[in-house]
Amino acid sequence: MAALSIDYRETVIARIQREPEFARALLEDVINMTANGEAAEARETLRMLVHASGGFESMAERTHINAKSLHRMLGPKGNPAFSAVSTVMAEISQSILHARASIQLEAAT
Repeated sequence: MAALSIDYRETVIARIQREPEFARALLEDVINMTANGEAAEARETLRMLVHASGGFESMAERTHINAKSLHRMLGPKGNPAFSAVSTVMAEISQSILHARASIQLEAAT
């Protein structure tokens, strides 16, 4: 019998989209990973958050950072400027807060 396999990244992205609190926790993890010198892990987590919040093209439009530049800066060898990372994190945070407000509004009606 073949084992079922689910792509870990796709599972995390789906959970981010369903659970704003999980997304918020991952965003906090990015801050902690960055402070602890775990840049590669922080970039990978940010990539998942970008995918979950509409993808790189959508993020590029919202942040006014070229999509190709976003891919490079969050790639395995990326070395993003702090200003670019903070812009992406702020946009993800806004997306999470908007999603949470929408969920609460739907529950109230």
